[in-house]
Amino acid sequence: MSDTDISPSSARHFASLMSWVGFTLVLLFFLQVFVVLSSGNWGNRIYEQLVIERLVHQAPMAFLGLVVMAMSFRLNRTENRSFSFKWFVCGLSLIIALAMFSLVPIGLSGNRILSEEADQLLTQKRDQLAIARKQSQNDIVLLSLGEDLAQAGRLKLDASDLEKRRAAKDFIDQQLGQMVDQIQQAELQSALATKQRTIGGTYSVVVLCVGFMLLALTAVL
Repeated sequence: MSDTDISPSSARHFASLMSWVGFTLVLLFFLQVFVVLSSGNWGNRIYEQLVIERLVHQAPMAFLGLVVMAMSFRLNRTENRSFSFKWFVCGLSLIIALAMFSLVPIGLSGNRILSEEADQLLTQKRDQLAIARKQSQNDIVLLSLGEDLAQAGRLKLDASDLEKRRAAKDFIDQQLGQMVDQIQQAELQSALATKQRTIGGTYSVVVLCVGFMLLALTAVL
């Protein structure tokens, strides 16, 4: 026998090592998910999205662990043990797939509600911007603000009404510019958050569900 040949006993030891590595990865997955699920704050949209995010991030580790376990069972030539472990991988894969699939409607509903809430906040900010723009055209408001600026030392006290209105107009324009920047930043963050929840959350869960179901089928073939 050459140095490159592997004895049956060595193959069994290697298969046992692989099975324990795979089992460890699966166990770590359940421990990580249990930390979030232990809160049980269902009905809270933020919490539900956190659960989906944690599953998406940790599920590949469980998938890899189950693949390693399935490969180790293929190397194990003990027929009864291999048969029982094949169904173990199949059953566990199906359980994870079904658990994740049940979160798809929750993810879609939560994403829609969170998007609507973000749109409402943006609408309020746009309304405030519109009101501020109208006030910037009101001479009475401008004069009152100009007097406040003079009292605050940002304008000389004996300034004319025209100077006060002009200073107030410049001040309001500066504030309006900041509000526009804040609204644009909020719009960008809202769009990115929606895409993250949709593509990085719900769609990823669907892909992982398909992967676990295919793994369950492959394990018993």
